[in-house]
Amino acid sequence: MTPQISYLVGENLLASGMMMGARGSCSSLVLTDPRWIMTMYDHAEQGRWAEAMEMQKLATQFFADAAAFIEARGEGTIDPVFDKGLAVASGFALGSQRTRAPYIGWSDETIVAMRQWLRHNYPQFVYPT
Repeated sequence: MTPQISYLVGENLLASGMMMGARGSCSSLVLTDPRWIMTMYDHAEQGRWAEAMEMQKLATQFFADAAAFIEARGEGTIDPVFDKGLAVASGFALGSQRTRAPYIGWSDETIVAMRQWLRHNYPQFVYPT
């Protein structure tokens, strides 16, 4: 009903969102290995819905599992902290996971633990895969 507006959704809604007219994603997973989310986007853009939905299911499960892992460590999962920490832990971004107040970035120990957790549980989100 509003084709002039480009709606963006999270990657856990990308395939189903694009089925309803969304145009893209504000993605955290692009900060791990951009090829993965671009493949998912391509599947959806080309109407390969089964493939896109399988990837969406994986993204949804990843976020649930990763949040539980980080919360169990007593670290933050608010979006800027999670995104920056994930980018560093995945190996995609160089630099620090530190954030400015009022946010508290992940500790160095959590970055190392998350990197190991990613390699074991979700190797597709380790850069480069």
